[in-house]
Amino acid sequence: MLNGKKSYNFSDKTHSRDGRLATVLGAGAWLLFGFLVVESILTKGSLGIWFGLLGMVDVIIALAGLVIALMSFREEDSLKLFPRLGTLLNGMVLLILIALFIIGL
Repeated sequence: MLNGKKSYNFSDKTHSRDGRLATVLGAGAWLLFGFLVVESILTKGSLGIWFGLLGMVDVIIALAGLVIALMSFREEDSLKLFPRLGTLLNGMVLLILIALFIIGL
């Protein structure tokens, strides 16, 4: 209810299952990225190889989420909220991780 008015949906469209999965993967990628940033700050950048491996896992999660989100746009009779949100979340974290990798070279 917005401004005291009820919201009705007169469509048979449902939320895309793959879009929801992509959004969950994007949220997970952001959480893992945040964890890695906090750990890096706390240890002043002296993390071991396992944290680099976690960073690569984060890239794989974000890439998989982005692919699933883009594929979920093809589903007919589905709402596009979660595919858009999944694309945004996964795309942004993937761009940030790639930029950090390039800066680190």
